[in-house]
Amino acid sequence: MELKENPNMVFSPQIEYKNAAPDYSHAFTHKYIFISENISHDTKSAPQEVINILKAARNARPNAKILLAQEFLIWTGESNASLLKKPGQNSELYSGYPEVTQAADKLGIDQLALDDAPYYAEDKNVFVKLGKFLVEVTPQDKLPLLSYTECDDPLYNRWASAYQFIGISPFGVLERNYQWARRIKAVEKNYDLILVYAGSGHLSNTSSNDLQTLLKCKDFAHIELLPTDPIDQAVEKDYETRFLKGEQYGITNDQQQNQEESRLQEQATRGTIYKQSLDQIAEETYQSYKNWKNKKLPLWFSLTKEDLLQANPNYKTPNALKNDIVFHCIYAVILAEPRVEQEQKPEVCPAPKTMPIGPKHKSYI
Repeated sequence: MELKENPNMVFSPQIEYKNAAPDYSHAFTHKYIFISENISHDTKSAPQEVINILKAARNARPNAKILLAQEFLIWTGESNASLLKKPGQNSELYSGYPEVTQAADKLGIDQLALDDAPYYAEDKNVFVKLGKFLVEVTPQDKLPLLSYTECDDPLYNRWASAYQFIGISPFGVLERNYQWARRIKAVEKNYDLILVYAGSGHLSNTSSNDLQTLLKCKDFAHIELLPTDPIDQAVEKDYETRFLKGEQYGITNDQQQNQEESRLQEQATRGTIYKQSLDQIAEETYQSYKNWKNKKLPLWFSLTKEDLLQANPNYKTPNALKNDIVFHCIYAVILAEPRVEQEQKPEVCPAPKTMPIGPKHKSYI
């Protein structure tokens, strides 16, 4: 829609990657900050950078009521467990990133569990909870199985496999996003600043199913974390197996959808100034990555709505958007080694004793 109304639109002025600690100050002028974690949920650099973002948020807004809503804080089915965790409060919630949970505690930041994964089993059948739905999965459904070496219980293995595949299906992602939006909306009015931390599959802000759209956000910043640290070989194999089986059984259809989206994007932008500006960004990213000197610090750039309007003085607001453009404040942060603030020792954050950790969290999206 934007490109149709603005055929000569420049996506951005010439970007400049900085090899330094990111300055997130512009982000904290917005009510919402969405932090998307790309590639996987098993890197060390992404959660460490989230801790740095939390510290920067508290420094920038020392008296603000801040909420961290995250995919990686999960309701485990305990009926007496509150989905909202206050700093220092005992909790029955499960933390996939206990170091982030503990850092938020220390900074006086409330936390909200977005996902839930209670385990239901009945004879040979298992139930997957997605949003307000309980999906029954029987052996006759022939969902592919993944191996979970930490657990020998066949029912648990069947449930965990079903949860993985249904949870990343188009239906599953949408229902989880609906659930997350309901939970955030329920407490939204109590906070000055809300940070939402989740996988990029939930926060791409490109379709009606994304969390930003479901929350009807008109004022937000988006920080995209792009880890480059190596993935554990066993984890990488799990990813590959899940992807291949998901495509083979027609559960995700990601490959077909991505190819179609790429085709339509190419068709719509061929020969336009917009396409030239995208190619320019891609080239600048490649060259900056190639010349990356200090890998203890990220490569990053930011773009604001003001940058877009300055580069496009004749910009016309698309009719479908009425009052505003779908562009607010974007950060792209390429991470290598886990970063800590200068003149500080690496922070060791053991899991709180009251926070059950259990096996490594495997919800990849």
